[in-house]
Amino acid sequence: VETCESFGDETAGLSAVQIGVMRRMFVVRRIDLEPESWEVMINPKVTILDNHQTEYWEGCMSIGTGEDRLFGPVPRAKKAKVEYLDVSGAEHSLEVSDYMAHIVLHELDHLEGKLFLQYIDNPRNIWRGGDLDKYL
Repeated sequence: VETCESFGDETAGLSAVQIGVMRRMFVVRRIDLEPESWEVMINPKVTILDNHQTEYWEGCMSIGTGEDRLFGPVPRAKKAKVEYLDVSGAEHSLEVSDYMAHIVLHELDHLEGKLFLQYIDNPRNIWRGGDLDKYL
């Protein structure tokens, strides 16, 4: 959680494997709550509830830094349910949709050895952060 907070608004989540901790866990920014907070999800199990695809731009702390960080439009399931343990061992079940589903599925992909770039069919849709900032 402290690592994510140190990045400020630059990150929506971080998987343990991204920082060399070989555990099935990640932390996500709960953008669905006000105020936003961080949630640790241990041994997450995801069930897709609505396989209609939504597309959001994603980036990744594992791929480049600063202006060299890569971004691209990623299609993912619109709605999912994640079951997990919190840091005290309590069981939770959370339905996520749209961008929040993207955050959870992106972090889960890290646990499966996948990166968001694998979902982008056209390499021309992959942008460096610095170039994207200039374009927008």
